[in-house]
Amino acid sequence: MKQERLDGLLTMFIEQELAYNINVEEVIETFKTLTPIERRMEL
Repeated sequence: MKQERLDGLLTMFIEQELAYNINVEEVIETFKTLTPIERRMEL
């Protein structure tokens, strides 16, 4: 496999692990308390 492919697979695995650890209810509650300008996501 090429290095780019391996890097992509590793990135997907890491993101999957992060996604499983997100508490959706907590995110929703936090989002509800923010003002519209604070709701913007920094990329």
